[in-house]
Amino acid sequence: MKKLIWCLAVSFLVVIVMACQKEETKSDPAAQDFKSATTASSATPAPVAPASSPYDLQFLDTMSKHHASAIEMAKMAQGKIEQPELKALVAKIPVDQQKEIDQMKSWRDQWYPAAPSAENMKMPGMSSSMNMDMGGMQSMKQGHDYDLMFIDMMVPHHEAAVMMSREALTKAQHPEIKKLAQQIIDAQTKESGEMKKWKEGLAKGGQAHKH
Repeated sequence: MKKLIWCLAVSFLVVIVMACQKEETKSDPAAQDFKSATTASSATPAPVAPASSPYDLQFLDTMSKHHASAIEMAKMAQGKIEQPELKALVAKIPVDQQKEIDQMKSWRDQWYPAAPSAENMKMPGMSSSMNMDMGGMQSMKQGHDYDLMFIDMMVPHHEAAVMMSREALTKAQHPEIKKLAQQIIDAQTKESGEMKKWKEGLAKGGQAHKH
């Protein structure tokens, strides 16, 4: 009987101590915040900063994101572009750039399996080239002005990819990435030049139409 009474007394004291600690945490916001922060930090590992990731991984993730936005723009423009050569390019961009995305994903899986995202918006041209008026592309009607707007958006986007790729020629460790970077430079420089010529023709056509 004495042993039972002693056990009950000890249990009662433990309950009182736990209740006091809980009340103290409630009344002390700092203690509560510390507890929450500690729980969160132990549950979720801190993300890896892009700048601390290998350059090649940064390039793969960032260029893939850049390509994906070009594909989105081109698909959005399909059915609205009127200029024949530009219409053909709009159909070609998603095919070509999706192939490169698939290749970069394959390399990523091979070289950096399960690595966290290393997209780096501070890579050359990346930040400015992603500020595209996608809403304007959706709302603007098909016609001469739409063709001009698409060129004005896609040319800087291409030029940003060329900037990133030129940096990769000197910074990348894998020769496969350097080869891809040169392919991007060659293809997108050519396409940018073509679009600029088409823009001149569209501008002249627009002026003639106004007169």
